Amino acid sequence: MKNFGGKFGRKFLTLLICGILCLTACPFQVFAEEQSEEEEVDYYAQAQERKNKEIQSNKTQGWPEGPAIGAEAAILMEAETGTILYAKNIHEHLYPASITKIMTGLLAYENLSMDDMVEFSETAVFSIEYGSASIGIDPGEALTVEQSLYALFVASANEVAAGLAEKIGGSLDKFPDMMNRRAKELGCNDTHFTNSNGLFNEEHYTSAYDMALISREFFAHEELAKIANSPTYFMESSDRQPEEFTLFNKHKLINGEIEYEGILGGKTGFVEMSRQTLVTCAERNDMRLICVILMEESPDQFNDTVELFDYGFNNFHKLRISDHEKKYTISNPGFMSLGKDIYGSNSIPFVVSNTGFVCIPKNIPFEELTSEVEYDDQKAEQAVKDTKENSAEGATSASAGEKAVIGKIKYKVDQWDVGETEILFTGTIPSSGETSSEGATNGMTGPAPEQEPEPYGTAHYSENKSFIDGIKYFFRGIFHSGANGTMYLDVPALLFLIIIVSSILIVVIFILSYLNYIRRRRRRARRRRKKQQNQM
Repeated sequence: MKNFGGKFGRKFLTLLICGILCLTACPFQVFAEEQSEEEEVDYYAQAQERKNKEIQSNKTQGWPEGPAIGAEAAILMEAETGTILYAKNIHEHLYPASITKIMTGLLAYENLSMDDMVEFSETAVFSIEYGSASIGIDPGEALTVEQSLYALFVASANEVAAGLAEKIGGSLDKFPDMMNRRAKELGCNDTHFTNSNGLFNEEHYTSAYDMALISREFFAHEELAKIANSPTYFMESSDRQPEEFTLFNKHKLINGEIEYEGILGGKTGFVEMSRQTLVTCAERNDMRLICVILMEESPDQFNDTVELFDYGFNNFHKLRISDHEKKYTISNPGFMSLGKDIYGSNSIPFVVSNTGFVCIPKNIPFEELTSEVEYDDQKAEQAVKDTKENSAEGATSASAGEKAVIGKIKYKVDQWDVGETEILFTGTIPSSGETSSEGATNGMTGPAPEQEPEPYGTAHYSENKSFIDGIKYFFRGIFHSGANGTMYLDVPALLFLIIIVSSILIVVIFILSYLNYIRRRRRRARRRRKKQQNQM
C-alpha cells in the first residue's frame, strides 16, 4: 500500500492534472479571446476625443471659459443658488454606477432612524453580482442604519444597499419606485432608477444635472455629509454581526491621496458600461460647490474634479442680493403694479428678502445682471386682506417669519440663470401718512425716512384725492427719486401724458381753427352786405 501510494499516487495525480487541463483548455481559450477583444478598446483614446466636445456654459457671453475634460458629461453647481457654473452634456442619459447610492442614502436618512436595525435577507445578500463590492454580510445578520450608511459610502457595499432597499421600500422591486418619485420631487427629468446600488441595467440611468440636484439635497444634511466624507470606518461586532473589520474609502479626495481644501464628501462609481463616475462636494469662502463626473477614465475623474473646483472657486463668488439690489426698493415700487387700490393711501409694505443670493463671475458687476420680476397679484391681495382682518381684530403685526411671499426676482447673465430672491409682504399696513420703517430701506431696519410722493400706477393711489392733488400726484409719479438718490422715469406714464397732451392740443387747434373760420365767414358776410348797401 505504501508503494501504491507513492508510485501510483504520483501517476494518478499527474493524470488528474492533465485531465483537468484538457477539460478546461477550451474555456481558457474562449476567455483569452474575449479578453483580447476587450483590450482592443482604447478607453483612454476615447476620453481624449471627448475633450473636444462642446462645453455649453462656455457659450454664455462674459462667462469664464471652463476647462476641456475627458468626461462625457460634467457639471459644477453652486448648492445654495443652484447656479450652474460649468455644463457639459448635463442632460445626457448615462449610467451612474455606484453614485446611485447617494439617492439610497438620502431615502434611508429621510425614512429611517439611525438606530433602526437592518436585517439582511437571502434575497438582499445574493441579489448582487458575484465579485461586486460588498462587506461580506451573511443572511440573517443585521446592522444599524448608521452602520449601513457607513458601509454604503465608505465601502460601497452593494448588499447593504439592497438591505436598505428592503427595509425602506418593503422589497427590492418596490424601492426603485420610491427612488424615482423622490427624484421627480427634486426636479429630475432625466433619471430612471431600477435598483438601489447602481449595478448595470440598461434602464438604470441618470444625467449630470439630475445627480447634482440629488447630491444638493443629500449634502444639505450635515449628518449625511459627515458619513460621506469618512476615509475609513471601523465596523464593530455585535450579537447580530459577529465580525470586526475596517472599511476604506476609495475616493482619493476623501482618503487623502489627493489633498484638496474644503472637501465635504462624495461617492465613487464604476461598472464596465458607465466607466468611472464621481460625485464630490467642497466648500470655500461660504460657497458650496457640487461636482458630478460621468463616463471618465481613472484617475482622471479625480483630476477633472480638482480642475473644476479650481475653476469655480477662482472665477465665481456668491453675493447677497439685498446688499446690492437698488432697483427694487420701497422707494421705487413701480414694478408692483396691481391696477387696483388694495393698499388704500398707504406706502407699499414689501421688502426684498435678505435670504436670496446670486453666484456670478467675479468680473461681472451685480449692476450688469438682467432681472425679471414675477409678481402674484392674488397672493398680494390675500396678504393685505388677511393683515387688515387681523388689524381689525386687534392682532399684533405679523413677525418677520410670517411674511408672505408675493413674488420673485430672477437674475441672469445673458440667458444663464444665476440666482433669485423673494418679494415679501411685511405683514404691516401703516396708517395714512405713515411709512413702514421695515420696508423703507429694502428690508433693513432703521428710522423711517420722510414719506416720498407715491409713483403713479403702483396700486397705491386714493380715490378720495382732489382733482388738483391727483394732477400733482400724476406728475410727481413720472419723475421720482429712489432711496439712493437715483432719478427714475415712469416711461408708460410719460407716454400716456404725451398722448393726453397731444390730444388736447389737437382738439384746441381744431377748435381755434373752426372759430377762426367762423369769424372769417362772418367778416366776408358783413363786407358783402355793406357793399350791397353802398351800391343801392
